[in-house]
Amino acid sequence: TLISTMGLLLLMSTPAQAFVAYGTGRDLQDKCTDGRQVAKAYCDGYISAIASAMNYVGIGPYKTCIPQEVSVNEMKKIVIRHMNEHPQDLFYTAIDLIAEPLVAAFPCEDQ
Repeated sequence: TLISTMGLLLLMSTPAQAFVAYGTGRDLQDKCTDGRQVAKAYCDGYISAIASAMNYVGIGPYKTCIPQEVSVNEMKKIVIRHMNEHPQDLFYTAIDLIAEPLVAAFPCEDQ
């Protein structure tokens, strides 16, 4: 999708340490559970961009093999469930709290 492509381009052109500026897991959780459309779009776009980057080039140690038929909504459910089950981890970066459950749910066979 356009959001995924734009996000992937941003991720590929930005140093990994710059991602901390995008917030913590708590920030992401707030956006993903906020009922407003703009917050939903932020949440969906952010998760989609991180997932796309992990699928195509990896982000640090994170690499996934997410099938094309998996929707952003499905990925968001996995991420939100992980945040709800691990509230003690919400101070970690949003990237970590997206990456860890998606890597666990969609590992590559060579990992």
